[in-house]
Amino acid sequence: MTLVENEPGSGVRLEGRIRPINPTARAGRRARRIVFHSPDTVVLGGRFIRLRAIEYDLLKTLAMSFPDTVSGWRLLRATWGQHANGRFNYLKQYIQFLRTDVERNPSVPEVIITERGGGYRLAVPPTFY
Repeated sequence: MTLVENEPGSGVRLEGRIRPINPTARAGRRARRIVFHSPDTVVLGGRFIRLRAIEYDLLKTLAMSFPDTVSGWRLLRATWGQHANGRFNYLKQYIQFLRTDVERNPSVPEVIITERGGGYRLAVPPTFY
């Protein structure tokens, strides 16, 4: 990096290469963000994606806790309420439906990450409108 003086008394300007701080900006990737556009639509990577009500509720719960991990039990309670008992198979199924809608490759998730111990985490920052 080189310091170059523009004009006497006008300060200095830095010239050189600055590496990106954002880890998703590496390797030619632009940072992705989920935008909650309407009660049934999100925008991810420029794509408008319509979701079922349960999928939207799951994604919203993950987004409200970004960047923390949300337990399966908490996702169940937020989505199915008092009828959440014994629905872990439903949770796994709807997470898979959601991944099919929002992931580039659902078998290698980049947006909804499964965490060890039974939780899920949203890996891209959310924006609410």
